[in-house]
Formats: sequence, C-alpha cells, structure tokens
Amino acid sequence: MATDRVTPLLRDERIDAIRGLCLVIMTWDHLPNPFREFTYQTFGFVSAAETFVFLSGIVSAWVYGRALIAHGMDATIGRALRRVRLIYLTHMALFTFFGLGLLATSVHSGTVFGLTPLRAWVEGALFLLRPPWLENFLPNYCLFIAAAPIVLKQLQRGRRGAVLAVSVALWALGQTHGRFYGGFDPLGWQLLFVGGMVVGFPKVSGRPSAVPRSRGWSCVALAASVAFFILRHRTVFHLPVGPGLATYLSFLYSLDAKSVEHYVRLINFAVLAYLVWSVPRTFEAFARETSLYRALAFLGRHSLQVFAGATCISICAYIYWQRFGHYSDRTQIAVLVLATATLFIPAWIHQAMSKPRTPSVKKPERPLAVTSLAVPGQNS
Repeated sequence: MATDRVTPLLRDERIDAIRGLCLVIMTWDHLPNPFREFTYQTFGFVSAAETFVFLSGIVSAWVYGRALIAHGMDATIGRALRRVRLIYLTHMALFTFFGLGLLATSVHSGTVFGLTPLRAWVEGALFLLRPPWLENFLPNYCLFIAAAPIVLKQLQRGRRGAVLAVSVALWALGQTHGRFYGGFDPLGWQLLFVGGMVVGFPKVSGRPSAVPRSRGWSCVALAASVAFFILRHRTVFHLPVGPGLATYLSFLYSLDAKSVEHYVRLINFAVLAYLVWSVPRTFEAFARETSLYRALAFLGRHSLQVFAGATCISICAYIYWQRFGHYSDRTQIAVLVLATATLFIPAWIHQAMSKPRTPSVKKPERPLAVTSLAVPGQNS
C-alpha cells in the first residue's frame, strides 16, 4: 500500500460560501414568504439540505482525514467524539427550546406532540421523536461524525469500492420506508455524507481525485441539469406531461422522496454537483472579491452555530406559522431580511469566543541594584 502523505490544507472558501448559501436558503424555506416557491428546490429536485450534507462530508474528510494521517486512529476518534458531543448538546438545546415554545404558547394543550413534556424530552434525547424542522438533521450528524473515522480508515487502506458498496447497500435498505421514515432518514442520507468523504479524502491523502475532470462529462451534466430544471418548473415552461409523469414528478418534489433520498434526486444532485465543480477557478476568483461571497463564506465557517440560530428562527416560524401566513408580502419580506441578518449573530459570537486569548506577558522583575562591596586588601 502506498504511504499516505499529508498535504498542506488551507480552508476552502468555496465550500464555506456554498454552505453559507445553503444555510440562508434553508432559513428562507422555513419562513412564509413570496419567494419560497423559487428558493425551495430551485434547480431541480434537490434542496439546499442535500448540498449541505454532501459538503459536510467533504469537510469531515479534510478535518478527520488529516488527523488520522498525522496522529492515528485513537486521536481521530477522540476528536470526532468531541464534535459529536457538541452536536448532541446543540440538538438537545434546540429540542428543549422547541418543547418550551410549544408549552408556552399552548399549541398542544400542555403536551409536546401528544406526549408529556418529560416523555417527549426523553424520546428527543434518544432520537425517537422528530418534530417538524428538527427531524433527524443533527441526530444524523451525530451518527455520521461518529462513523467518520472508521470510513476514513478504510479509505486510507484503499478500500474506496467497499466503502461505496456498503453505503449504497444501506441507502437501498432505507428505500423500504423503515422506522426512520418521516424525517431525514439516516440510511438514505448517509450516502451523501459518505460520498462527500470519498470526494474529499484524496485532497489530504495525496491520492488521485475520485472524480475525473472531463469536458464531455461537464456537457452531459449541463444537459441533465437543464432537463431537471425544466421538469421541476414544467408549469412555467408550459411543458405538456401526462398524468402519470405529473404524479411521479410531484412525488420527486415531495418530502416522501426527500426523506429517503430517492435515486432520481441523487442523480439530479450528482449532475448539479459535477457542474458546479467544473466551473473555472477564474469565476471563483472574481466572486471572492464581492461582499456577498465573503459574507456567505463567513456564515459557512461557523455552520453549526448558524444552523442552530436558523433552527431557532424556524421553530418560531412553525409555532406562529398561521400568524406569519396572514402577513402581507411586504411584511413577510421584511421578516425574511431581518431573519437573514440575524444569522450573523451566532457566527460573530462563535468567532469572538474561538479567538485564542493572548497570554498576558509578565513584566520582568527589575534587577536588584548591585552595590559595591569593599574587599579586604583592596583600595585600603
């Protein structure tokens, strides 16, 4: 087996910017607003959540892959478990906030989705209760990050094919609508995360890229992406489709297909991801100079904290959805702008808390004055 070499890795602002954009879009999609029809699954049968999970897999491969190569398996597992602990505590804080919000507003008559508050809290802690817009997102990340060192170890040993085979088998099992059906099914969604790790690991291991760059494949991806876009917005393009196809396309757009990550949605995501990856770096260099790009990259660098803030906004929107729905378009847009600006608050706080404290430099003590001592026999 070839020896892995650690390559220098700087933070990729493209990944941060796209993750920041996903966080903004997910926030918009959870608020009543006149733009929701255009922001939710805009480019086909793919939402911002798929992109976010895939990119998280890439970043996890960079972070824990470097740790695995440089420090070994034990250190990598310890680092991953510390991240899992943080994600789990964030999930429980959001779940508690959701439950208290429901109780305070008496939406469910003193219960949390028909359960006593204590039982609901216990089931939430065990990942059994999945409220709307909390679902399995952070619980899934707990599972994915905990398993990341094992997956990366197999990739380090050159078992990419075996990793993908196991991941596809788990995804296929998730298509049977098992016990996780109704939220972000971890069996279906792990394929996106594992796929991100497979794509990201070569960058830190010095191995050839898992995705070949080809102009021909870029053209295929462009054509497929355009086709998915037209099918998604068939009413806008006045595309005549039969009742059977119309029903199937509505299913692909639905939460049922999204929950298990239907294979057509995976294909749609794959061609879009390849198309974005094929964009020349000159365009990225131009975009980097814009304020919007830097703002999105800032949000993406603090994704967990920003996601927690966005989820708090989503919870409030869920509790007061009827009230929000009666607002005028102008008021809804104002709320949307305010909510987007609010996303920067947790990012600023986390950045301030993450800055290493400059150790106070202790001033050297002033040396004692050396007095001249008379030595017997001298100067006498």
